[in-house]
Amino acid sequence: MEKAVYIAGAHSRARTLRAYLAYLCPEMEVEAYLVDLPYVGEKIYRLLLLKDNMHFKVYWDGACSEDKILQFAPKGVDGFVLGTTMLFGKGRPYGEIIKEIRRNSRNMESV
Repeated sequence: MEKAVYIAGAHSRARTLRAYLAYLCPEMEVEAYLVDLPYVGEKIYRLLLLKDNMHFKVYWDGACSEDKILQFAPKGVDGFVLGTTMLFGKGRPYGEIIKEIRRNSRNMESV
C-alpha cells in the first residue's frame, strides 16, 4: 500500500512540512497545496472522500479563517490549527474567539 500525505495550508508552512516529511519518510508521497488558490478546495473535497476508507484524519494548518472552518468542518476536516488569521493579535481573549467560532459552527449546522 502506497503511503501519501496531503498538506493544505499556508504555502511556506506547507513547503517546509513537505521537506521534513520527504526527509523522514522518503518512501512517502507528499503533496502540498496553498489554501487560497481556487482549486485547493476541490482537492480537499476529494481528499475527504478518501479519508474514511483509508483511515486517516485531516487537520488544517495555515490561513485558517472562520469561513474556511464553517465550510470544511461539516465536510469532515477533523481539526483546525488557529494562528494569526483567526487568533493572534486580535485584541480579544483566545477563549472568547474559540467560543465564537464554535457557536457559529453550531448555528451553521442547524441551517
